[in-house]
Amino acid sequence: MRILHVEDETLFRQALAGILRQQPDVGDLAEASCGREALTRFRAFRPNVTLVDLQLKNDPDSLDGEDVIRELLSDFPDARIIVVSRYFGVERVRWALDAGAQSFVPKGMEPRALFDVMRSVHAGTPLIPPQLLTRARAVPKEKWLTRKQYQVLLLLERGLTHEEIGDNLDPPIGSLGVKTHVREIYQRVNANNPHDAIINALEGREPL
Repeated sequence: MRILHVEDETLFRQALAGILRQQPDVGDLAEASCGREALTRFRAFRPNVTLVDLQLKNDPDSLDGEDVIRELLSDFPDARIIVVSRYFGVERVRWALDAGAQSFVPKGMEPRALFDVMRSVHAGTPLIPPQLLTRARAVPKEKWLTRKQYQVLLLLERGLTHEEIGDNLDPPIGSLGVKTHVREIYQRVNANNPHDAIINALEGREPL
């Protein structure tokens, strides 16, 4: 994987870079400390996965992480982007997904879990870590979503067909299986469209 890490906190950026370079499947690694630099680096480097902090304080053009994500996806619709943020309330996760990110991870996440998310996104399967989905434990277990159902939901929101969703899962499943997942998802989180289903799930459900 070629990785671009967009982060204005020098210590965190350099620490994560050191860890990433130890991973056998991480090849080249580029860094950017502000939004404008991120856009320039992306165009020159063409990373497989881009890690972006939402709050970028060093940018001379006042570009924050959401601006970077939207501009990158406007020019490169296939860009695979993961938000890495110190703040991960429901609204921030919602902003990131609305902007087009494939995942959102907290900065305090264990490195191994971050690598799992990176590999999943690199393979074309969006993934939200369970840490962000453990908010209302009083919610009955029958209302929880499985990890695969979260993946189906994120792919559905990105506009993929049932057949395309099935092909992107690991292991792949048929379109009828995807339809069954979608029906169960909507029933469990009391929604009738992908966007509302994601928000309802983030606000009070956790995966099995």
